[in-house]
Amino acid sequence: MSFPRLKRSPAFVSALLAWAVLLWTVATAQADAGFLWTIEALDGRRLHLLGSIHVASESFYPLNRTINEIFENSKELIVEVDVTRTDEALKASKFIKKGVYFDGRTLWDDLDAEMTTLLEAKLVDSVFDKQSVSFMKPWLTALTLEIDIIKRLGYDEKLGVDIHFLERAKAKGLPINELETLEEQISLFTNMSENESILMLKSVLMDEETTKDIEELTKAWRDGDVDGFYDVYFRNYIRNPDLMPLMDRLIHDRNFLMFERLKPFFRPRGQEAFAVAGSAHLVGPDGLPALFEKNGYRVEQLQLAVE
Repeated sequence: MSFPRLKRSPAFVSALLAWAVLLWTVATAQADAGFLWTIEALDGRRLHLLGSIHVASESFYPLNRTINEIFENSKELIVEVDVTRTDEALKASKFIKKGVYFDGRTLWDDLDAEMTTLLEAKLVDSVFDKQSVSFMKPWLTALTLEIDIIKRLGYDEKLGVDIHFLERAKAKGLPINELETLEEQISLFTNMSENESILMLKSVLMDEETTKDIEELTKAWRDGDVDGFYDVYFRNYIRNPDLMPLMDRLIHDRNFLMFERLKPFFRPRGQEAFAVAGSAHLVGPDGLPALFEKNGYRVEQLQLAVE
């Protein structure tokens, strides 16, 4: 679930003369990187790796020609989880089973005065009210609030980049492999301790710029701005060190797992697999490209076609 880092493309700086701006733009446009890498092992076997935005809008498509061409020439698709083959009702029931209170408590019983105030303020602009979230545990409340904000901004999980390629792969009859199981992803939340669950809700409530964050993340993804994506995605954690264990659970620990599970999918040139993982797993010193590079792989962030 990750939103779910190549970062900020070089910023277009105002110039004194219009012709200078034009020349600069053309020159840098030819060097714009994408959230797309080719990774090569010492024996020459390769893998293409694309960062995904799990929720998107129609404006994301069509994707850049370079991304589409590499996918069309790939022989299999690797994703975190093939969400298109799982019954939505089944997913919902698994979440609800462990995401709600059955012991007579309510969400409000588990929140201190500060978090109660923050949550009440967050609900003012939400479609949810105090009563509707009262039965949810903190982690489920956090997810619910984030999804509500995302939908109000016009984004849809059905238009996510990973789902886009899953649908295309199935139409082409490509083999599809998964890096995680649905149960593993669900357990990231359902196995949280009470403290971790509270921390997750706290991270959402303390982020006063959620709308701005989402817009900046999508722009960074489009621009191939790895550093910018990292800065935006992790700044709330960096400002609040007590949230770091939550980041380890949701991002860093899974990076190392994905790194190991991607190794068997390296193929000879011309037979490459196309892997899609949440962009948050591709940025920073523990992101997948960095992990492969540290382990002797040749890592190249690809340039996108000028369109």
